Amino acid sequence: MLGVALADYLLFRYTRSWFPWTIMVVQILTALVSAVVFNSIRLYVQNKLYEQSLALYLSPKLVRKFASNKELLRPGAKKETLTILFSDIASFTSISEGMDSDELARHMNSYFQTAVAQCIHHTDGTIVKYIGDAIFAFWNAPDPQSDHALRACEAALRFRDQPPQYMNGEQLVTRIGLHTGVANVGNFGSTARVDYTALGENINLASRMEGLNKYLGTDILITGQTQEGAGETITTRFAGHFRLKGFEKEVEVYELLGFRDLAEATRPWREAFENALREFQRRNFDAAQAGFRCTLEMRPSDGPAKFYLRQIDELRVHAPAPDWAGEIELKDK
Repeated sequence: MLGVALADYLLFRYTRSWFPWTIMVVQILTALVSAVVFNSIRLYVQNKLYEQSLALYLSPKLVRKFASNKELLRPGAKKETLTILFSDIASFTSISEGMDSDELARHMNSYFQTAVAQCIHHTDGTIVKYIGDAIFAFWNAPDPQSDHALRACEAALRFRDQPPQYMNGEQLVTRIGLHTGVANVGNFGSTARVDYTALGENINLASRMEGLNKYLGTDILITGQTQEGAGETITTRFAGHFRLKGFEKEVEVYELLGFRDLAEATRPWREAFENALREFQRRNFDAAQAGFRCTLEMRPSDGPAKFYLRQIDELRVHAPAPDWAGEIELKDK
């Protein structure tokens, strides 16, 4: 700028002619600065919109990570070990029947806000999608988490222990299923639309675990893989071996009761139930029946004990196959 001014001065002094170099340069610099400022503002707005979009799916911690490294959201997928959560509201269809659509939307937004902010995002889980009243989420992707099974269990327990919510005069009861296994996770879709999601049979198994709750009268069921991954930090009750619709292999199922501090308080009825279940698997139905009834004396509302008493009644009428080892086959979801 100083050089331009000097050239302008010398030109005028020796030739008595003047050319508006300074004005032109100032205009050019002003245009350049304006362009830089405008572009910075545009990028800032784009980044904010990007972060707001991510915040619909990820916890604030993960949003910050993705905002600083957009390569993580490029199209494509890879195999990862995930802990997967599926949830839904028990008897939702009958509860919501006849409700005004605006009122239903208000209730569901409040319900999802509790599930997401205080439970799933609190444990850095990833929301994949809402399916009606259901939630599909997972842990250990896109951000690696060595304790992903425990995080998912914590989210499920936090969800269960939230203050009750009501809709149409009925208390909302959430059923949750968890499973840990390998899935293809990443960005799937077309050039017009891409979803960050996970695919594979282990996703379907987590969904089946959620559905199994309605048979057992439970709130949270987890597979043996999730129970092993969470370790001794949680308290569970072995609920049996199940062959679920669409799966050839039996699934080892546990009811998630709480954290480790609940172990002693629940020990008497848990041991009574699990002893009865062992007798059931050995075909000792009289001893099993007595054990399940003992469980109900200590815990009158126990759903799994009632379930197995019904199974015993059926097996006395229709004897199991010679190679039966206590597994329960469910032909419906």
